Amino acid sequence: MTGNASYPLPVPPKVDVTAMITLLNGKITAHSTAKENLDTAKTELDDTVLLAQGIIGQRATNCNSVTPGITAALQSTALPLIGTADASGSDAAVQNVRLTAGDVVGNVDVAWDSLLRKASGYQLQSCTSLTGDPNAATWTNHDPVTRSSTTLGPFTSGTRIWIRVRANGTNGPGDWSDPATVIVP
Repeated sequence: MTGNASYPLPVPPKVDVTAMITLLNGKITAHSTAKENLDTAKTELDDTVLLAQGIIGQRATNCNSVTPGITAALQSTALPLIGTADASGSDAAVQNVRLTAGDVVGNVDVAWDSLLRKASGYQLQSCTSLTGDPNAATWTNHDPVTRSSTTLGPFTSGTRIWIRVRANGTNGPGDWSDPATVIVP
């Protein structure tokens, strides 16, 4: 508005508007940096949770091999007893992963066959692949869940994504499911 005859003395003055734009741009940059750091920390946390589950699973396997079927001894370990089944091995791979449009554009509902008493939770990963081969893509971890369904997103609408699921049990993580694919609504 500098030099505009209709507004010879704009309020607030140019220096205040310029200062606010500079402040706003700084906050946008700080927010983007914080979000990237949070995403990195979340991925590192998810990876560490999986490692911890594996270590606890190894401890449980060791206890069960030392005192197999001796309930009193196994109960003294303070480890949760969930029966003899576990989520490791190809026989416990998650099956029938189904992807449908979520209630919000960009979200995808994911469901699969439950592994009752074999899984204490499930891990999900997603990827996009420009080549159409999910095996060549980088997989992204999502929050672990305890139920056999969840909603993931937001993803970019119109993008093809793949999602895979695996169960976690007393012996650590099981095998990954076959990837399911969908075009994000």
